Amino acid sequence: MTEKERLKCLKAMPLMRGLSLPQLKKLSALFKSAEFAAGSVLIEDNEKADSLYLIAGGVARVDKRLETHRDYRDLAFLGPGEFFGEMALAGHKARTARVVAQEPVEVLILAGRDLRAWLKAERGAAGVFLMGMAQVLSERVKRTSEQLMLFYDLSTVFAQKTSSPKELFARVSRHLLAHLGEGWSLAAGLYNVYNDEMDAVAVLGPRSPALEQKLPQKVESIQTKWLDETTYCAAVPSPQDSIKACLLVCRPDAGDAAGCVQVARLIGGVARLLGAAMEKAQQEQEEQLRDRLKAQANEPLL
Repeated sequence: MTEKERLKCLKAMPLMRGLSLPQLKKLSALFKSAEFAAGSVLIEDNEKADSLYLIAGGVARVDKRLETHRDYRDLAFLGPGEFFGEMALAGHKARTARVVAQEPVEVLILAGRDLRAWLKAERGAAGVFLMGMAQVLSERVKRTSEQLMLFYDLSTVFAQKTSSPKELFARVSRHLLAHLGEGWSLAAGLYNVYNDEMDAVAVLGPRSPALEQKLPQKVESIQTKWLDETTYCAAVPSPQDSIKACLLVCRPDAGDAAGCVQVARLIGGVARLLGAAMEKAQQEQEEQLRDRLKAQANEPLL
């Protein structure tokens, strides 16, 4: 990346808004660019934080290995214009998570000592820079809090008694759309074994009529993927594969690459929880039916 390209890239980043061109040029000269292939580890959990990273292109995944699991758990996805490694501001503190290239990624790297020296020398610019960083971090916390509230809300729905998987699916769909917010649309499809078709369990939001037309008509057509730049389809998996369903969401407008990954991660997480809950509801429904049939069989004939 040339110096001119680096400056242009920094100017477009939310973190740099408010800095004058002379201030930005001084800061730009301190950055180095680097490229990472998909799957490459950019920073490791618990290593010393010595650099700030700004994403110029591609998507990076933030994950962490829990003490009770061998596998890593995804925490967030970051795209162009976003940053990580802000612990470098505090000196050689330990990283709190790992960052991996979800796809080929280009980053701008600023050494912690250079960043701290620039903040000390450029008092006026430092306030603007730190305020921008605080706003971005605040938005991340808000986004995480909203997702936690969604899953808490859904846990109460799953705990309630339901008459059928279909009723549960419709109930969860309403809660999910309320969380996604204004302008979003949703369609939920559940396979009907009796007519070998997908039934529209819920069709909600301003674009719901068009979205309903995109519901797969056959089980074999269900695929977890982006159907277009605004519409995402998630298969609803169940532990014993007894539930065949899908969830379609349509956002108000096309988002960036990181936004697409965030949507896929959120809807995928909801779909996994939903599949297990619907399968349990189906088992309970079948058990109730068996009990009724058994009771009828034991009734004396008149």
